[in-house]
Amino acid sequence: MKNVSIKIYMILFILMSSDANAQLIYNKCHLVFLKSRPSLDDSIVKEIESGKLEEKEACLKLLDKAKLYEKKGIFEPTSKTGLKIIENLAKFHRSWFSKYNLNLNTADHANTDLYDIYEAAYLLTFNMFNSQKNFSDIFMGAERIIAKRKTKEKETYLQDKDIWGKRQRRWSEESLWKVGSIDNDVYDFGPEYFWKPKLVELGKIYGFKLSDGKENFQVKTIGNKKKKFFINKSLGGGLLGSPSYVLAYADHILKKNDGVKYFQRRWANSIFEELMCRNLPVLKEAEVEKYIVKESTETFFKKTNCMSCHATLDNAAAVIRNVSLEVMGDDLVHKTNKAIFENDSNEKYMKIGVKNEKFYSSKVGGWVVYKDTDNKLYEKRIESLDDLGSFVSSNIDTYKCMTKKYIYLLTGRKISIEKPGINMSAKEIKIYEQLYKDFYLRRDLLELVKSIITSELFRE
Repeated sequence: MKNVSIKIYMILFILMSSDANAQLIYNKCHLVFLKSRPSLDDSIVKEIESGKLEEKEACLKLLDKAKLYEKKGIFEPTSKTGLKIIENLAKFHRSWFSKYNLNLNTADHANTDLYDIYEAAYLLTFNMFNSQKNFSDIFMGAERIIAKRKTKEKETYLQDKDIWGKRQRRWSEESLWKVGSIDNDVYDFGPEYFWKPKLVELGKIYGFKLSDGKENFQVKTIGNKKKKFFINKSLGGGLLGSPSYVLAYADHILKKNDGVKYFQRRWANSIFEELMCRNLPVLKEAEVEKYIVKESTETFFKKTNCMSCHATLDNAAAVIRNVSLEVMGDDLVHKTNKAIFENDSNEKYMKIGVKNEKFYSSKVGGWVVYKDTDNKLYEKRIESLDDLGSFVSSNIDTYKCMTKKYIYLLTGRKISIEKPGINMSAKEIKIYEQLYKDFYLRRDLLELVKSIITSELFRE
């Protein structure tokens, strides 16, 4: 009889321990995705207590509340809990990108109301919770995601302050949105006129929609030439060519790419550093000797130690050689903005390293010159941003990088994709390797997060 009682007690202890462990794991998930502990009347807590949900299932059920469903062109979750998860994950995704703001110069204060600085983060979040999307879609095509927000308050003021430290009104008769001014000057913005663009919605996010990319304005420059700027048009390559991403990292305002000095290197570097977790250089000096340009007017094109970085950066940046960054006006009283302009290209290809004032109008294209953490060297011709996006979405470093980022979110562990053994045990490295390899095969962000949750890394 005594032995039977002991056995019953042990069984009850195991069951109670299992429920308690499931509750602890769920509490941890709740803290990560909702920044709070679950309430006593939480439906998932009750299912755990009743034995209907096992340890692994509780967290996954919570995440599923953020899945997006389309209704009249708007993609949104079915609950407030799902919205909160999306909001918190978007904040996490935004933290990946070092350039938080589009307000870089005195006349840029209106940019954050024309371009959503969360766009890259929303694209990642949208992809995660849209069952129709594959991870590779993030880096392909011209589709853009627009956040739908609502607020009880009137959208009265711009988000950023002007040069005098004041926030202008979004719409007012005194301070209108202006294009142009300073006719026939070296910084000719064309004849001035006023326009009324669609602005970023303010308030709490409630869903997403796809952008049509049609909004544009036109300016006339010296010689009465017309230039049309498409505010919402993507350059291609998904996230890589979205206007807010390019504008956040682009440099050399009012300067056209010349093949030597003026290149969008900062934009190119952000791709390798923030989406693939690699700090340049990744090439040895012996591997870049072929990229030396002896006839170049710039010293760094003649040195292998410099070209260890520039061979990767400049060749990638050359794929947007036709893109220039322009300011639409000079008046600080009225609202002006910065915009991307795609210059016409011809069929003549010009190599990098040799200065040419017409380089920006030469045939678009570049090269991927890169060596990944598996020591595989890539020297691949690319002719578009979709080609570059295809490389990013197919390279193992991207999957190692994403897995690393989500492991940090869920467990607090910091991993080096180049040397994971620095702060991980052999067992943990094996789990990490299996996670990124499975992610590489499935190409599913939500499944990656779920796999980490059900792994020993999360439960420890």
